Amino acid sequence: MAKFMKAVQLQSFGPLDKCEFKLIEQYPLPPLKEKFVRVRVKAVAFNPIDYKLRLGSFGAKVPMILGADFSGIIEDIGTGATTYKLGDEVYGMALGFAKVEGAYAEFIDVSEDIIAPKPKSLNFEESAALPIVGLTALQICERANIKKNETVLIIGASGGVGSMLTPLVRSIGAKIIATAGSDESAKLLHQTHGIPLDHIVVYQNLSMDQIRDKVLAVNGNKPIQVAVDLFGGEMKRVCAESLGLYGRVLTIVEESDPNFKAAIPFYPAQNPRNLFGISGTFHLVFVAAPCFGPQENWILIQEGLKKLSKQIEEGHLKAPPVEVVGTLSVETVVKAHKMLESHKSHKKLVMKL
Repeated sequence: MAKFMKAVQLQSFGPLDKCEFKLIEQYPLPPLKEKFVRVRVKAVAFNPIDYKLRLGSFGAKVPMILGADFSGIIEDIGTGATTYKLGDEVYGMALGFAKVEGAYAEFIDVSEDIIAPKPKSLNFEESAALPIVGLTALQICERANIKKNETVLIIGASGGVGSMLTPLVRSIGAKIIATAGSDESAKLLHQTHGIPLDHIVVYQNLSMDQIRDKVLAVNGNKPIQVAVDLFGGEMKRVCAESLGLYGRVLTIVEESDPNFKAAIPFYPAQNPRNLFGISGTFHLVFVAAPCFGPQENWILIQEGLKKLSKQIEEGHLKAPPVEVVGTLSVETVVKAHKMLESHKSHKKLVMKL
């Protein structure tokens, strides 16, 4: 068994022109923890949480190895781990307490509860692109309890989560209304997600009230049942004010401004545009929450991954389009982070090992 590995380690926080990444040629592999497995990483996907951690968010400490979404092959098995055997092809999401370090490396040590067999129809790169966006989309559908013939507003549908959420919502039999920042984005949503152009609200140069009114107009001037915020900011208000009785708002975007949090329209009850007035609900969706809780919660990640694989194998979902940025190196990591922060790529960025 290998005693060392190559890894790209973050050694100081900051923007790309101030932080420091370093390629460690001989990073020592620690003894495997109980019920953990060692995976030889074949591919790792880049996600917005990577550059947020690079900036020092979420209480992160340096030095650290980033990389949450990965796929690979079981290389070693710790005491008490019984789910997998050597050579099994798996994929997973490594966040929180359920991993030792991240996946910008040749190997990753993780709890056996946060990985699942790789979808047979996908390659390693496609599988690595799935966990965060796919599990988030699944959780949104489950938390919202979306039903057939309901109308679902998706704000930010062109991103990675949106690419997974749209087909899942469609498979339930619900109607989709989406937003786009420009006519070009609307055309892309139509081409890639199959959303009719007359169900896409282009919000360029519109106020929040105008966006809300256009959303309602697309729905025949009737309130909607579910609104999903994948964008953040004032769009949360658009979501809440578009709902009807017992409507549900879901967001994956944390707002750091306390003044903005206070402005989310919960009250007063007498106003039907506020959540209290429609007996509405507001759901905060943090896909990695089980990994930051007690160990008995970690298995929820594996269960979600198995559901995701089933959706893939049954044809309800496809892997997002993938762009391989490069192989394991500081240059690949920096390039991928630049591309992520520019928001210009419409593909999942992946590093191949």
